Amino acid sequence: MAVYKNIIERDTTDVDQCDFYWFKSGFSNEDIDKINTFANNYEYRDGEVFNGVNDGSVRKTKLKWLPSTEDSSWLYTKMFELANMANNACYKFRLHYALDDMQYTLYEGNSNGKYDWHIDIGSGSNSLRKLSAVLLLTDPSEFTGGELQIFTSSSPRTIPLEKGSIVFFPSFLLHRVTPVTSGERKTLVFWMGGDHFQ
Repeated sequence: MAVYKNIIERDTTDVDQCDFYWFKSGFSNEDIDKINTFANNYEYRDGEVFNGVNDGSVRKTKLKWLPSTEDSSWLYTKMFELANMANNACYKFRLHYALDDMQYTLYEGNSNGKYDWHIDIGSGSNSLRKLSAVLLLTDPSEFTGGELQIFTSSSPRTIPLEKGSIVFFPSFLLHRVTPVTSGERKTLVFWMGGDHFQ
């Protein structure tokens, strides 16, 4: 009978790919003002889902795609730095690039804005996503509901976000944003990618 052993030793110390990693004060109020000012240059569109059919049962949001430009280069640089810090501390993924622009997302209380249970990876270029990030741009006192919940084990955990907090988690983890019942909740969403999982 063949005996199979590890040919290459791997250091799994401090690796937990079923958890989130967050920075309580990742971005200052001044940073957020700059993000909002940059976002004002772009128009909202209805939020989309992977299968292309969004009847509102899964997702009710508006969003803008914020590209990498000279005016946003500081934002992309800072996001890359935080992503690498989180990755090195917790996940050890091989991250090489960000294929997607950043997603500036609006959840409105007057329409019970939400994004039900989903994952951030899928077919095509979405299969290259490895690390997801959510930056809260709005103070929690300005809206009710809108909790970010992530399945890190057998039950979901609510992430304790504050304005300026940013949370990172593997893109294959099931997560949702519960309905916003009043006010407005704005976030910036970002994905880092690499080669396919193998």
